[in-house]
Amino acid sequence: MTSGELRAARKELSRLERALEKLERQESELHTALAEAATDHRRILALNTELQAVTAQKDSTEEQWLTLASRIEGS
Repeated sequence: MTSGELRAARKELSRLERALEKLERQESELHTALAEAATDHRRILALNTELQAVTAQKDSTEEQWLTLASRIEGS
């Protein structure tokens, strides 16, 4: 990896870390909202759908982060 590529990869890694922090906050907020909506079945379904989307995005972002971190470590 050239120095320019390494710099770009580190910048992307930072972006992914910020995205993960945001997704973790969203996930936590959704868990709280689910607990608060314990008796509202429609709200629970909507929140669960949103939680699944956030979880999938978080998993994808983590995978990207791991791949990029491995590339940086190997250079």
